[in-house]
Amino acid sequence: MVSWDIPQREEIFFNAFSLKMDAKIGIEINGTQLLFKINKQKSLKENIDCVCAENNLGPGENYGFKFSYTAQRSNEGNYVTEDNFQTIQNGCTLKLVESLDKLIDRIFDNINHNRSQSVQDLYSLSTDPGFIKLMVEKKRDADILEWVTNENLCGKELSVSLLILLHLLKKQYIKELPSIMVENIIKWVKSTLITTNQIQYALAVLCQILYLRGHALNKQTIILGLSIDDIISFISRQELSQLQLNTMMLINAMVKNLRGDKRQHLIKDLNRSKNKEYIFTYIIKKSKIDPGMARELYAYQTYILSVYSTSLNTPFYTVDNPMLREFELYDDKLARSSTYVDLEEICRNRSNSTGTILEDIDDVRISIASGDSGISDHVDRLTTSMSEHHISLLTYEALVHYKKYHYKNFCQSRIEENTYEPGIYVSSDKITRLLANILHIGMEPTRSGDSYHPLVFNTSLKFPFFLELFSRSMWLLSKTRKEMRAWSYDDYSKVLLVLEKQVKMALAEKPMDYASLTAEMMKVTYEEVDKQWQHEKQNEWERIYQSNPNVQILKQKFSSHNEQLIFESRMRTLQSGELFPKLPEKKGKQQYCFIRLSENRRMIIWGAWNENLKNFKAEEPERFNVEEIKHFVIGKACPHVKDNSIKNPERAFSIILEDGTVINLLAKDVKVANLWIDGFSLLLDKPHRSEEYRKDLETLLEMDCALHLLELQHVSLPDTAPIIPALPAPIRLKTDTSTKLPPPKLRKQAINIQQ
Repeated sequence: MVSWDIPQREEIFFNAFSLKMDAKIGIEINGTQLLFKINKQKSLKENIDCVCAENNLGPGENYGFKFSYTAQRSNEGNYVTEDNFQTIQNGCTLKLVESLDKLIDRIFDNINHNRSQSVQDLYSLSTDPGFIKLMVEKKRDADILEWVTNENLCGKELSVSLLILLHLLKKQYIKELPSIMVENIIKWVKSTLITTNQIQYALAVLCQILYLRGHALNKQTIILGLSIDDIISFISRQELSQLQLNTMMLINAMVKNLRGDKRQHLIKDLNRSKNKEYIFTYIIKKSKIDPGMARELYAYQTYILSVYSTSLNTPFYTVDNPMLREFELYDDKLARSSTYVDLEEICRNRSNSTGTILEDIDDVRISIASGDSGISDHVDRLTTSMSEHHISLLTYEALVHYKKYHYKNFCQSRIEENTYEPGIYVSSDKITRLLANILHIGMEPTRSGDSYHPLVFNTSLKFPFFLELFSRSMWLLSKTRKEMRAWSYDDYSKVLLVLEKQVKMALAEKPMDYASLTAEMMKVTYEEVDKQWQHEKQNEWERIYQSNPNVQILKQKFSSHNEQLIFESRMRTLQSGELFPKLPEKKGKQQYCFIRLSENRRMIIWGAWNENLKNFKAEEPERFNVEEIKHFVIGKACPHVKDNSIKNPERAFSIILEDGTVINLLAKDVKVANLWIDGFSLLLDKPHRSEEYRKDLETLLEMDCALHLLELQHVSLPDTAPIIPALPAPIRLKTDTSTKLPPPKLRKQAINIQQ
């Protein structure tokens, strides 16, 4: 092993550091491509001065760099500034152009004389962060903002103004906008005279204002000045997906900034069939949903489903409530309804276009539940023992819908839930809250949420999405209980866990109509849920094993020990020995030689093998020291492979001694060859390791990590170490050296005692 002294290490570190601080790039100067090495230890200005000096271009203050090509395709067309200078990498191409400072002065000085060219230059620079920053520093942004106060602004000047205003707001260079600007932008949005791109920019500006802190007056102006009808039609313009996204973002931002009755009124508008149909027809059906649009659809969905939050949190008492009598099954109905609908026939015979699960099934089989099972007494006992004796009002509404449109399935659920416990009201309330949790009802949209459901946007008022999903979930509960054979109350919580996963998996397939939703629920069996859980568990373990920094430390700790274990395993393989055919192989009776490593691992013993005697043919087999091995070659480099006599070179390896002796060997399969090649490579301290070696090492590492993390399998491991608080300041205790004398009375008593 080569050891480095400290000067060598410092030199290597210095060279690596220098490579990071230098970047070999191409520079375009007046149409000519030149090579240049950017020195990142110097400032941008110093590098520009260096380029100008080498090419006799005069003072560097007149010039600047623009990104012409980058590997990540980022910043292309933008000016190089001190903020992005360090991002220059090898292979980048820059263009030497007029300096940004000079360009801004030229544009604004000539804007009254050559307005069209100046506006064109501003348009090309309007998205450049360096330009926006320097324009603000030079206080030229006031000129652009002055344009926005003119309601007659149009053409490219309008596009430039909106784009620059948008980026000024994004960078928070503007603390407050005059209300006249916001009113003008609203007028332009409502106007039919501006272009699609200009509408897109205007919507983005309004949305940015709504998401920024402050701007309270302007936010109120936007919400009062725009209605959903003013902007929802922009969704139909499919030629510009960014316009659709900006429209959805603005709608969601308007809802987010409202509270109380005003929010509920706006949500009611969002929930209108016409508005949902726009979104379903022109976004969900017609276009591929990107992550940004998925987040906005999720937010829109969360807002319109929030109409259920009030009824979800309103208690509906179940004790002596006459409204619950409609859910009772009387003796004649009970005898007729004590059947269990065959779930396979539900999917096969389902033909009702209104969205009912199955209302025309004639082929049914007898259920375990019978009419003489004392259901009424059982229900009364469960109902009166419920916590707080109530369900949610939303649960009651869902049960009414379930009974009205899916009567046979309601009867099935009613009988089963009361037979197997805990009763129809408890089960239905649990499922209502389970679905509310999945759909985030009563919650604000999360930043990372993107789980939208097309059915939310493709339903009628007669068959609302939530109520139909509830009905199918109640039906699915019966199906799942049968598959799990979970008939006792103790299994009930497990059934609900499986049901929750089934609903999530069915919704993840994005069904477009109720028929597709029912079909997806039929597919998601308990067995499929179990497979999915195992798959997710394996994926989570692989993520932790491959990327968690704590596990990487464990892997490093176990790696050297496991390498030693594999070394010992390979040595035992060599010491056990192996039969190899004598080459060239013969079609008749094949002769073999046996080769092994001695017990002290210093000598190789080999010779012809007698199969009958299970021993060497010669009394003394040939021996040679491991130190005599001059070369160890494998695969196509072997002498017996070069002459094409071996078809599979992966099985071949050769030992070449110092005296020129060559021992050509051919293993019976690739695995044996890898074991012996690894063994000799380790024995001779060669760097080669086979794929078998890597697999063994990885298996041992994974087993060690899994065993050490076994107790933490239900604990989420942090990806970053917790912040260690600073040590507290030392506490200095002041010792009291003074001696405190006893009171005079005690002193006198002590003196008297001594006397």
